[in-house]
Amino acid sequence: MSFTERISLDAFDSSHGGSSESPEIHTLYRVSGSLALLSCIGALFVIITFITIKDLKKHPTRMIFFLSVCDVLFSLKYLVTAVLPHSDSFQTKRVACYLQAGIQQFFGLASIGWSGMISLNLIISTSRPFENTSTYSKFYHGWIWSYSIVTSAILFKNYDVIGPSGDGTCWIKAEDKPLLLMFFIPLLAYFSISISSLIIAAISTRNKSLTSTSGRNNSWSDRNRTGMLLRMSTYTLVFIVCWAGPLAHRISQIAGHHDAPNQANLLMFFDAIGVSIQGFMNALIWITNPSILRGFLDNIMKYLPFSKKFIKDGENTPLIRSLQDENQDPTQLAVMLRNNILTCSLRGIALSVNDNLNLSNSSSLSNHQSHIGGDIHQHLPYDSLNLPLSSSSNSNPINHHYSNNSNDSFENNNNNNINNNNNNINNNNLNEQFKVYTEKELFKDIFDISPDTNMGRHKFKDYCPNIFAKIRALNNITPSDYLKSFDSSLFFENLSNQKFSEGKSGSFMCFSPDNKFLIKTITRQESVLLKKKINNFYNYLVKNNHSFLLKFYGCHKISMPNDHTIYLAIMSNVFGTIPQGIKIRERYDLKGSKVNRGGNDPLFKGDGLGLDLDFVNFRKFLNLPDGFSHSIIQQLKSDAAFLTSLNIMDYSLLIGVIPNNDDFKKKLIESGSNINNILSGSNLIGGNNSHGSNGSGSGSSGNHNSSGSNGSNSGLLKGSFTNSSLLVNSFDFSNGILSADEKEIYYIGVIDILQLYDFSKKLERFLKVYLFRKDGNGISATRPEPYKQRFMKRMNEIIKNNHYKHKSATQQYNNSIINSNNNYYHSEEEVLFDT
Repeated sequence: MSFTERISLDAFDSSHGGSSESPEIHTLYRVSGSLALLSCIGALFVIITFITIKDLKKHPTRMIFFLSVCDVLFSLKYLVTAVLPHSDSFQTKRVACYLQAGIQQFFGLASIGWSGMISLNLIISTSRPFENTSTYSKFYHGWIWSYSIVTSAILFKNYDVIGPSGDGTCWIKAEDKPLLLMFFIPLLAYFSISISSLIIAAISTRNKSLTSTSGRNNSWSDRNRTGMLLRMSTYTLVFIVCWAGPLAHRISQIAGHHDAPNQANLLMFFDAIGVSIQGFMNALIWITNPSILRGFLDNIMKYLPFSKKFIKDGENTPLIRSLQDENQDPTQLAVMLRNNILTCSLRGIALSVNDNLNLSNSSSLSNHQSHIGGDIHQHLPYDSLNLPLSSSSNSNPINHHYSNNSNDSFENNNNNNINNNNNNINNNNLNEQFKVYTEKELFKDIFDISPDTNMGRHKFKDYCPNIFAKIRALNNITPSDYLKSFDSSLFFENLSNQKFSEGKSGSFMCFSPDNKFLIKTITRQESVLLKKKINNFYNYLVKNNHSFLLKFYGCHKISMPNDHTIYLAIMSNVFGTIPQGIKIRERYDLKGSKVNRGGNDPLFKGDGLGLDLDFVNFRKFLNLPDGFSHSIIQQLKSDAAFLTSLNIMDYSLLIGVIPNNDDFKKKLIESGSNINNILSGSNLIGGNNSHGSNGSGSGSSGNHNSSGSNGSNSGLLKGSFTNSSLLVNSFDFSNGILSADEKEIYYIGVIDILQLYDFSKKLERFLKVYLFRKDGNGISATRPEPYKQRFMKRMNEIIKNNHYKHKSATQQYNNSIINSNNNYYHSEEEVLFDT
């Protein structure tokens, strides 16, 4: 007999028992139904608040939303059973019984799955705080829904196992042990994950050495740590307690205990009550979210004005203050751990600058010895730090603190000197120069540390400090300015400057308080490449001091106590010279490729990060003055050729557009720019030359506001030239470029310049072209030389260049730039393995 035929029957065989409802089972239905009603209301409250409160529509609170959806549907099983008369007879009605079993299997599994994944997400964010856990969302959804669907399909394929399950409803019959294990083995695994998340959080937050070093807004206190762990413990206990009853009941069934038909016992009560109340308990935890509690209390005061006094008085109680404290929110744990590591990094940066300055300019600092105090930027007097690092004198940067080998030992090596003739660095031994600072060394000047003091095991490793110091000096960044930008007392004032990249890498990035510098996580491979090629970058920047390439000012490695390592690069901010408080109206990331490069939103109006086709469809080109177009193109061409020589590809041009309005002019004046250059006639800012005096380049973060005698080193460049044969490197575009119609200001720079065309990119290209049938000329993954040609083709399209004949975008793509590389493209299989 088929499943369709069987499900049309009205009743099970008589072996399933009658339908007389005992007083005990009647009480069980009413109790579980009442609790299920509370769970349904609580879960609906979570869903409604998630939808209506904007701040909650993000990861990881989105996971709780899906958990609540499952809780609503799961609680309906007990709610409907309690409401309808003679509900015990559902166990003998096939349709009703199968429906109950399906709800239990699918939404019950999904519910415990989301509880487990929430705990797993906490483990990942705790052990890898610089990793964007939202990238795991696809895995979470894939695992939960696929496992629920597969096990539900297995259940209905073996429909004979469906029957009274021992809690007054239908599910898997007690004697069918293997199918029960499909539910309870994952449940035990999720229990273990939840307990582990609590233990890992407790261990990760016990480091006391960082309590007083995170600036004025210190969130790393014992009170906050206790509150956070208490919330996590409550969530873990609720999950375990709610499902401990069903687990104990099923274990007893597997051990041989048989429940009497329609007769309730204590284990059945524990089973039904635990799962039916879960949604309500999760809602109670949800309402402790600071965003929800604040919004809830604000709405009460808004619609019930008389309650304002009582709520204000209540907010002063320790409980309400604790519930509204975001620093005790477990979702903020990763933020606190990141601040922990960033604090170590700031200390390491200060020590690195100090040590390197002592090595390079020991004679000039002999009378200015100082140690690091409470604020990182105050560890050396500013007047002594204002001297730029010498770039011409020979010095030996290696002492017993530094190592030039691949190990972390500090062996003496006095045989490696920097050859600085003609401002070039050619000694490859410096690529391996580094110094390691232990946590005790990082904080020895803040705490009274004895040899027996027990501190955390964070380590800060500083790579190639001499070369990076020379790059900073090349861009007129003094040690004083550099340390001011990383002042720890200000760095954590505004946590909104911390975010994850909008690109595929998902890298973590944060900006210095003055917005000049960017700290970004990089991969180990990128770190190796940067150390290996930093000499090349330096030598290129010496000859191209106004390059559009991103500038690197430091490369560091931080080792966490769990041995997880984070690689950080300190780089220039393309938008670093925009006055603070000015919002960038449009942002674009242009590579020259077309596959997966935007253009899908016909309503795109410049909001969010636009890609190539978004730019082509919406803006089409940059309205640059004719006098600058050729110079910009030539510099971009030089930059792209340099990256190609290093086998680097996948870089892009970052563009920021802001309106040239009164607000901008006001902010520019407030920022300290030369007021004599503001609104000179019809020009926003005069000045058209920056020959050699400020080598900051596009996107760099040097001292752009220092004005020379001709007032040419600060301010925007306006097109007042008619000569289209301007020399490359004649202008410093880093302060912005005023459009030809003077209505907009453009900020541009070349970013993502650490991607080699390695085996992974070759494999990516092979798969996209031959497996997914993508256009080989339109994907980003391609060899450096054709990548450069395609990139420059896009640059000539978007920049009004009189030396370039424009064609339509369709013509550009039809006439492939790869025609000169036919041998490469028709032998893709060979290229894949050409490493």
